[in-house]
Amino acid sequence: MLSLPKLPRRNAFISALVLASLSSLTVACTDDDDPGAEEEVGTEEAGEEEAEEEGEEEGEEAGEESVPACEDTAFVLAGPEAASPEGYAGGLLIERFAHPYMATVAYMPQDGELKVDIQPPAEEAQMALAVEYAEGELRYIVSEPNEAAIEAGAELDCRERLEADVELYVVTDDDLLQEKFDAVIFAEIDPGDESLGDGMIVQPLDLDALTGGLAIASVEPADPDLFEAELALRFSYDEEAQLPAMSGKLGGRAEYHPEEGDDAEASFMDFLLAIW
Repeated sequence: MLSLPKLPRRNAFISALVLASLSSLTVACTDDDDPGAEEEVGTEEAGEEEAEEEGEEEGEEAGEESVPACEDTAFVLAGPEAASPEGYAGGLLIERFAHPYMATVAYMPQDGELKVDIQPPAEEAQMALAVEYAEGELRYIVSEPNEAAIEAGAELDCRERLEADVELYVVTDDDLLQEKFDAVIFAEIDPGDESLGDGMIVQPLDLDALTGGLAIASVEPADPDLFEAELALRFSYDEEAQLPAMSGKLGGRAEYHPEEGDDAEASFMDFLLAIW
């Protein structure tokens, strides 16, 4: 059974989250006005390099072959003080984005071509979300265009990035989400000015393994051949005020295959259940 923060309801719920957020921000690192410039470059462990290939379909015509996109090589950083060649310490990702957050969740009406009903108890809910770092692995990712993709005419934007293994807590006061995930947070490094971008988490959801009450009541059109749901989170950071912020959405996609022998093409549709 998951050990999640106990959430008080309604007004007490909001007050507790505000206090938790202020407490966390008070102890946030303030030693470095420019963390990227002042951190010492640490030793990168070149072990555990891994190449990851992402499939990308080129062109819009059916039957066109997919080609690999960016090829990633991961370098495990020796610790939070170890830095990327651009001077960004792995720990900066944690300092900026590993905080508690609160948000108001707005459930979206399902009036599009694809309708996914989760029967929320109300139009809105209050959310407590926390990103916690517990000495997980920190990585510097080198991303390079794949030659085959370039020859196929693909326009690729392959960027270096920092990654960290973290714990993600997501809890809503309507009990639809009462979850703890092992997650990966990452931030890309701009190839122009080498600035560190927003933090991102894309967390796939196994709907059958959730602790909260989130469940799909109906899908229209029915019986998709593939159905995927995910949390997509974006974390920004105001360097002047040294304040983090978070936004996100709950959604996914469905895939429908034509009957064998049918000339119709497979269809792919996205759905959006909630935003905050």
